[in-house]
Amino acid sequence: MTNKIQIAEDNKIEAEAAAWIAQLHSGDVSPNDLSAFKEWMARSPQHEKEIKELAAIWGELDSLTQMAEPIRAAALSERKLLRPQQRYRVLQTGLALSVLVAGFIWVGSIFWNGNDVSAPIRVAKTIVVPVIVTTKVGAQKTQILSDGSKITLNTDTHIEIEFDTTHRIIRLLKGEAVFDVEHDENRPFLVYAGDGVVRAVGTVFVIHLKKNVLDLTVTDGAVELSAVNMQVDVEGDVTPVEKVTGFVKSGHEAQLVEHKAIIVPISTVDIKAKTSWQQGLLSFSGESLETVVFEISRYTTLEIEIRDPAIRDMRIGGVFKTGDIDALFEALEAGFAISVERPSENVIYLKQDTGL
Repeated sequence: MTNKIQIAEDNKIEAEAAAWIAQLHSGDVSPNDLSAFKEWMARSPQHEKEIKELAAIWGELDSLTQMAEPIRAAALSERKLLRPQQRYRVLQTGLALSVLVAGFIWVGSIFWNGNDVSAPIRVAKTIVVPVIVTTKVGAQKTQILSDGSKITLNTDTHIEIEFDTTHRIIRLLKGEAVFDVEHDENRPFLVYAGDGVVRAVGTVFVIHLKKNVLDLTVTDGAVELSAVNMQVDVEGDVTPVEKVTGFVKSGHEAQLVEHKAIIVPISTVDIKAKTSWQQGLLSFSGESLETVVFEISRYTTLEIEIRDPAIRDMRIGGVFKTGDIDALFEALEAGFAISVERPSENVIYLKQDTGL
C-alpha cells in the first residue's frame, strides 16, 4: 500500500512539473504565477528535481523568462532536442502528428498566443517533451536547433521540434516558416504540415500553411514532397502512410492539393517578394485587394473587411512595413481611391471612394 501511495504522489509531482514547464514556455506569466512557482519549488526537493529533468529537455530555448531562472543552470549541461522513441500515430490528418505512448498523461492546457490547446506530454523516468516554439501576431522569431539548422518563424506561427539520433522532425501546426537545414545524410529533416511532409537533407525552403494546404517554396537545393494519407486498421488505430508526390528544386514552388503536388517555377523576383517578411516588409506587385487584405491581416489583430465587392479584384502594388498597417491604409486612400472607415477601434471597412 505504501508503494502505491508513493507512486501516485510521484506521478502527481511529475504532472505538476510538466504543467509548470508548459506555462513557463507559453510566456503567460504573471507576478502571482512567479510567487506560486517559487513556493512550489521550495515545497519539496522532489519538485526541484522534476523541474530540472524537464529543464534539460527545454534547454535549447530562451523562451523561459524570469520564472525559469531556477532551472536554467540545470538545462545548460543537456542542451539537446529530443524526440520520443515511439512510433507516430496521427490524431487528425497531417495537421498535428502527436506522439501517443503508453503511460502518457494529459497535463492541462498549453496556451499558444491566447488559444487553449491541450498537448500530450509523456512523464516517466525518461522524460521526453516536444519543444514548442510559437510567435504572436505581428512577431517573428529565429530558432537555432542543436544540429545547427535554423528555423525563422513568421507571424502567428506554431511549430513542434523533435530530434533523435536518426531523424529530425518538425511539425508546422500553423503559420509560415523558413527552414535552413544543415546537411546530414544520416538524419533526414522532415517537416509535417497539413496533409503533407517535406523531406530534406541540406537545403533552404519556405512552408506556409494556408487553411491546411501546404504551400512550399524552395530557394536552395531540392526537397522531396509527399502526401500523408491516414490508414485505419481493424482495431481503429490510425497511422500515417506517406506517398511521394514530387521533387521540388530550387526556384520552384509547390502546393499539395488533394494529395497531389502542383509544382511550378518561380522567378527570383517573386521569391524575394514571398520572403520579404524576413526583412519586415510586405511586397505586392499586382495582387488583388482581397489577397493583400488576407496577407496584411496576418500581421495585425485588426478585423479588416472589404465592404464593396467592386474593389475585391482591384490590383495593388507597393512595399509596406509589416508593423505599419496605417501606411497601407493611407496608400489605399491616396493612390487607389479606396475609402478606409473605422466603425470601431478594432474594425476597418474598405469601400470604393465615390468622392461624395
